[in-house]
Amino acid sequence: MKKNPINIPAFGIALAALYFWTPATNTLAQTECIDTNGIKYLQPPNLAGYDDSDSLGYVLADDFVCTNAGPIIGIHIWGSWLSNVHGVITNFVLGIYSDVPAVTNAGGAVTPSHPGGLLWTESFGPGQFSENPYSASQEQFISPASVNVIGSDSEAWLYCFFPTNPFTQTGSSSAPTIYWLGAYAEGQNFGPQYNEAPQYGWKTTAIVQNDISVFSPWPGTMPPAGAPWTPNTTPPNGSAGPQPIDLAFELTTVTNSVTSCCPDTDELKYEQLPDLSLGIDVDATSTRGGVLADDFPCIQTGPITDIHIWGSWLNDIVDPNATFILSIWSDVPSLPTTGQPSHPGQLLWTQTFGPGQYVLCPFTKVPEPFDDPNYNPPIPPSLNPFGGSTNLDYLCFYAFPTNEFIQRGTAAAPTNYWLSVSYQFDPNQPAPLYFGWKTSATHYGDAAVASLNVPYPPPTAWESLVKVYGINVDFSFKMDTATNVPQVCMESDGPKYVQWPNTGSGFDVWDTPYVLADDFVCTNPSAIADIHLWGSWINDVPLTNTINFWLGIYNDVPANAANPYSHPGTNLLWQQWFAPGQYVESIWAENASEQFLNPGTSNVLGGDSEVWYYCFYPTNPFVQLGTMQTNQIYWLAAYAQLPVGINDLHGWKTATNVLNDTSVWAPWPGVPPTNNPGWTPTYYQPPTGGPGKPLDLAFLLTTPTNCSLPITITYYETNTLVVVKWGTGILQAATNSVLGPYVDVPGAVSPYTNIILPNPPRPPYKFYRLRCN
Repeated sequence: MKKNPINIPAFGIALAALYFWTPATNTLAQTECIDTNGIKYLQPPNLAGYDDSDSLGYVLADDFVCTNAGPIIGIHIWGSWLSNVHGVITNFVLGIYSDVPAVTNAGGAVTPSHPGGLLWTESFGPGQFSENPYSASQEQFISPASVNVIGSDSEAWLYCFFPTNPFTQTGSSSAPTIYWLGAYAEGQNFGPQYNEAPQYGWKTTAIVQNDISVFSPWPGTMPPAGAPWTPNTTPPNGSAGPQPIDLAFELTTVTNSVTSCCPDTDELKYEQLPDLSLGIDVDATSTRGGVLADDFPCIQTGPITDIHIWGSWLNDIVDPNATFILSIWSDVPSLPTTGQPSHPGQLLWTQTFGPGQYVLCPFTKVPEPFDDPNYNPPIPPSLNPFGGSTNLDYLCFYAFPTNEFIQRGTAAAPTNYWLSVSYQFDPNQPAPLYFGWKTSATHYGDAAVASLNVPYPPPTAWESLVKVYGINVDFSFKMDTATNVPQVCMESDGPKYVQWPNTGSGFDVWDTPYVLADDFVCTNPSAIADIHLWGSWINDVPLTNTINFWLGIYNDVPANAANPYSHPGTNLLWQQWFAPGQYVESIWAENASEQFLNPGTSNVLGGDSEVWYYCFYPTNPFVQLGTMQTNQIYWLAAYAQLPVGINDLHGWKTATNVLNDTSVWAPWPGVPPTNNPGWTPTYYQPPTGGPGKPLDLAFLLTTPTNCSLPITITYYETNTLVVVKWGTGILQAATNSVLGPYVDVPGAVSPYTNIILPNPPRPPYKFYRLRCN
């Protein structure tokens, strides 16, 4: 369980999205984009942004930073088609350039950075790249030269390229290297004019990183050094004027660790990767294969926070309601004198993972036999093929916070343990389904073992597994440990607005199928530096480090005769996605008493007692407007997106009272709403009848212009000292009266120490407060 994640590059949901959204216009035969390499660089797509034409006479490029040397094995680009008219790409040309840094010229004019010399290029014809529907979207299509909106689209596509001559990047954390990725799509019967379909566009990203993306006239090949590159911007006639835009792409490399669709931010403890050439799947079904186990060493004491295994389903028929039992055992060493191999001994740790308590990710496609341990003579059991599979999956299991196994061992004196896996199929299935644990080419210790004494065999009930041709069997798995320094929620700015959580008799409002919003009042113009939310998981079964949070700020539609309640307007003033690792989550309270509410039906779905605290630090802070005389009302909206297959319920916690107007909810429309998705006030309707109870939501907004509270004063009697600590603001003191007058304490910085002289004489009483900047 990752309770306090470290900051890692965000991983998109491309693989998950491919399996549930297919546009009606897609009539092309597609191959799946499967990339098992690790992420080197990522700029995820903004599904409510722009698509910049990358096909009718203009080539686009964007920069990226290399901090670890190695080959770029995969290049993935997000794009769309003008008016959703999908054309046929006959040649997709990619290139990687060196960087020409920005230069400040005489008089102060700046020549922006842009691509320099062409370092690598490759063309991809039909069948040499994959294009897959990615997600629904709501975007505008622009031409880079005119920067005019020439249309719109609502379908995002993912394009995947695997170079035959991979470019090897150089760079390190201490000496990073900047490169530029360029792309251009040539097509059949593309629109003859810049505003006609079909026309392909490169999708923008939500965050501008490094310098601004650029465009250049297409000369027939990737432009050479010295080509005229121009920065890309949004249309100049927008409300904010021309704004810089960057483009959405992902680079992968074999030098990074595999992440798949379940974020993995803890430190690697041990790994045996799957054998993709000669591997097999061994049945781990409790009613047939029994329980399987393999040994591993511990060379560093610490908790096992998560366990990952590779495996497949017989004939690729997945059980969506599978239950897995994972256990860790002590080691019974081998006895060379008798030939007895090592095997599991005492049960040290176990956890049952039901549906929704683990993550199942597609990993790759590889045809392989599916084998059954044969417990009949001869002993030890042989492995008999009884089927096959094609889809290899990656399964991620996170230990419950109170159930993390603490492993012990050192490099000088390692400790051997055993990991066991047993699968229990859903009894409601019309026929049994079978899961196989994938073998590994890595061999450690003795061969893996199996037993029919499920789920917890005695030490004498394990049998070694060998293939029919006599090679030891080892399984593929990975373990992580939380040896990294946890990230904490930094609150150095002062509170601008707060609605505290109700931990005594409150509710958690379900925010995974719904987008929720609550209003707040601005009385001082400033940037919102931080956003903090309180939430919970139903039945206190958290799956930390899994949520992709979307946050947005809207204008206000006040209540009037035609509008019975206020709600967010159609003007989405600010938004940002926060992937796991881009926010901090931690336990706020463990003894709350709350109910979990479905706002759409007003039904109570369950209860919880753990309150979680989420801290977000926007990279593009929203500047709010409003004064004491003319205050401004805004709405904060939030949506929690869980990975595909996660059935756990997460909720936004209610506040202690209703401030301003009642919070609202609406079904999540698939993209951040820029119109009214059907906002409805949030109420709890008691089943016994009577009036409904209006609910507001718990959140905190901070700004650097306010004081950071609280101020703490500590008296150390033995040293006759008073120590005053605070966050931001100027310390003031008054003598003998709490009413003042107060004056600034000259040169005071936190912590401030005031020496109290011993009696006699008694010093005057001092009172302290903060004056905001």
